[in-house]
Amino acid sequence: VGVGLAGGCATQDEATTDGSGEFTPGGVWLGVVTAELSSSQAARLGLHKGRALLVHSVTEGGPMHRAGLREHDVLVAFAGKRVNSAEDLLNVTLRLKPGQVVPVTFLRKGEMKTVDVQVEARPAPSPPTPPRETAPPAK
Repeated sequence: VGVGLAGGCATQDEATTDGSGEFTPGGVWLGVVTAELSSSQAARLGLHKGRALLVHSVTEGGPMHRAGLREHDVLVAFAGKRVNSAEDLLNVTLRLKPGQVVPVTFLRKGEMKTVDVQVEARPAPSPPTPPRETAPPAK
């Protein structure tokens, strides 16, 4: 699950349009890809209050990387909200503005840590690479 955590949910219209019908990505970019841990997996890690998110990968130089998060960390809370699912994380990021600094609580090798992360605007998608033109066959 790429995330790009929990209170009420923004409506899809609030998250995807600016009123003109144009798509505007909601929320902010974190630079992590996560996977949900089941409650039993979380309990094995000593997290007895539900589920959590495993950090599957971290974009080098991205907000979470600069804050110190690394692959295999377990994300427990973001911006003061418990993170049980990717949906939780998304709901919180939809309410943040680029440049905000929020606390992130995570588990690394059995130790709970909290750091501050400065979130960024979601990067614009890269345009697709046009197909290369090939020369016509020689006669």
